[in-house]
Amino acid sequence: MKVTKTEKILLYAVGECYMHLNKPLEKAHLQLSISKIIFIELLLNKIKLKQPRTIYKNLERLEEKKLIQYTHKTITFTSLGLKVLKRIQQEIKPYLEIKQSLNLIEKPKKKLQTRIIMKDINN
Repeated sequence: MKVTKTEKILLYAVGECYMHLNKPLEKAHLQLSISKIIFIELLLNKIKLKQPRTIYKNLERLEEKKLIQYTHKTITFTSLGLKVLKRIQQEIKPYLEIKQSLNLIEKPKKKLQTRIIMKDINN
């Protein structure tokens, strides 16, 4: 099954949202669930994304492809959706590791050299 880039991004966003919301509840063995409306509001408030209707339609497309389902008005992953999410996470893992490792790099003791590069306006 072909999953578009937009669908991958939205599927990843649902997964990350669940991961971050449920992280504090792991010790209590509890899980939060998110309704479609709450998820769309979270995306619109925190991330500059498209219009709510576009996100809603993309969520419906994920449901048609059987990647997510709605159980008691909440978004849940299907087994196929979880497989695709894990594949997406594996694809972006090297990029996230680089970003995390660069955040941990200490500034060198020697001062870094700054250079000003003049670009030719005529070219």
